[in-house]
Amino acid sequence: MEKAPGKRLESLTWPVKLERVQWITGFEAAEEILHHKSFREVTFKGLVPLLGPVIVTLEGAAHRERRLIGSKLFTAVRLKAAETGFARQEVARAAHQGQTDLVRLSYNVMAQTAGRLIGLDNLGAAKTTDEAVYLLSALVSGTQARQEGRPAYTRRTARDELRKRYIDPAIARRRNLLALDQAGRFSAGELPFDLITLLLLHTHQAERKWDTRQIAGEVAFYAVAAIDTTASLAPHLFHHLYEYHQASSGYTLPLTNPRFFRNAAAEALRLHPAIPTIFRQATVSIKLKSGLKFEEGQTAGIYVKEANRDPAIFGLNAGQFQPDRIIQAKTRRAGLSFGGGTHLCLGRELAVGTPEQGQPYFENAETASVELFGVTALLVQALFEHGAKPDPTQQIPEISPFARDVYQRYPLSACKELI
Repeated sequence: MEKAPGKRLESLTWPVKLERVQWITGFEAAEEILHHKSFREVTFKGLVPLLGPVIVTLEGAAHRERRLIGSKLFTAVRLKAAETGFARQEVARAAHQGQTDLVRLSYNVMAQTAGRLIGLDNLGAAKTTDEAVYLLSALVSGTQARQEGRPAYTRRTARDELRKRYIDPAIARRRNLLALDQAGRFSAGELPFDLITLLLLHTHQAERKWDTRQIAGEVAFYAVAAIDTTASLAPHLFHHLYEYHQASSGYTLPLTNPRFFRNAAAEALRLHPAIPTIFRQATVSIKLKSGLKFEEGQTAGIYVKEANRDPAIFGLNAGQFQPDRIIQAKTRRAGLSFGGGTHLCLGRELAVGTPEQGQPYFENAETASVELFGVTALLVQALFEHGAKPDPTQQIPEISPFARDVYQRYPLSACKELI
């Protein structure tokens, strides 16, 4: 049994009793648990009172049903359109201003990108995007997300405001469109293709009795998952690449090669996973190939950040940022940052693009010939193309070891307009 991963315990709210947790920091043992059918996902069970039974809290047939709905959304062609939609547009706008905050920029890009995929209307304007991002932050962190000049929200009040301002009106609009379609007054081809529409169509076709509250919970979870992982990764990626460039004398970043930025994004995510700890609970008493034993009901606490830095898998320099790192066969460049097994993240290609050859592509294999680079890589590539640098007049706050591994702000300067 491995020890708990140190002082970060003080900053996190665990969904399980710590005395029943066996901590895992090795990559191979963690991967075995994530793929094993005798473990169930319990990382997010605390979401149920807040959002209801959403995809990540379900198991078995109910989970497969929700996952099938989501897989229709995350196809290669649709993700290609999504990843090229807003990044360069927002970077060009920032370049016109000459400076920007990368945290705010990346959240705005992802809010618009995810908003279109999910079906959250009215996220094109800067004001509404800022409001939605703030509410989503409060949904994750409650009053700790408070910003100067804005009201403080608990997680429940943030959920209620999100529903009132964004989610429920979007659901109502699509319900009306579906009613017009069923009455023959609207063409099915004109229906928006997004998560909300897919959920409503499924409730009708499968005769499910999902009410607005249940659909709203699923939508809120997708919004947080889609926006937070990618948006929080962008400052890490930029920071690592800037330092890598500064430390490598005579080295020039290959600005015209999006594959380089894609690999670098996955490498940054390996070092800074959005979910630092994953919990799986044994459904039976079991001994694993690794030799680890679990009693029925005992929980495995997988410390992802440590597993992702396992030198047996990623080399002796596993704790360092190496965008050209050689990866073992059947190992994801981002490590276990997207989880694994039946709960592997559906939106992983949206964040870091198409995986290396020989790794699984899309669950809905519409076309494996479409290459994706990921929103994060394209956003940061555009910033370097515009000559962005950390603003020397503003100190970048260091990340506290007692907080989430994310930047609260990352000021940039020297963004130049392309001629």
